Amino acid sequence: MTTLRYRITSWDEIGGCLSNNDRGYHLHCININDEDLRCKIIRLDHQKYGTVFAGMVEGTGPMLTSSDGINYHMFTTKEILDELEKFGYIISYERDENLSGDQLDYLITLDKLGFDKIRRFQIASRGTTLDTIQQKSIVVAFKIAGVPAEWLDNTYACPVAEYHQAVDNGTAINISAISKERNFSWDWMDDTVMSINDILQLNENILDHRS
Repeated sequence: MTTLRYRITSWDEIGGCLSNNDRGYHLHCININDEDLRCKIIRLDHQKYGTVFAGMVEGTGPMLTSSDGINYHMFTTKEILDELEKFGYIISYERDENLSGDQLDYLITLDKLGFDKIRRFQIASRGTTLDTIQQKSIVVAFKIAGVPAEWLDNTYACPVAEYHQAVDNGTAINISAISKERNFSWDWMDDTVMSINDILQLNENILDHRS
């Protein structure tokens, strides 16, 4: 039996993918777009068992709560696809569209201010009890020269005190808040550490067209 594999360039295409395990599975991308909540819900239903998985991507809006200036958790592309793989879906997500002009302008501003890299960071902090650790996901731009070398390791969980020290020193900036306000999506980054200059070069066709 041929193994089914899919390449999508948008979450909206995921409904056309079939499972290799069971034809009773059905994938859906549900778009929510109003003043209180803007997001996509990736939902997997089974005709016998009902919904077996659902995850939100690209979420913004006042219905979502963050705390202490640290963004709420949002599923990355890799997390969604890894979850679907156990149900028999083999899907690669390769976004074709370029970044918006506003998002590129923001990256240009960060570049001029000396920020080299951008990454999704899991910030470690103590939970409600002394023996538990919580992690919250934010998108951070930082200056290589002003932070520990571990920040270039995409698996590194930064202690919250270390993160706040870098912000206070001006060598790191949490861009999650402005991203929510201006509808910037970093979902395509997954858990990689990316060079801001490289992102701008990949989108130079848009920059050239505007100049």
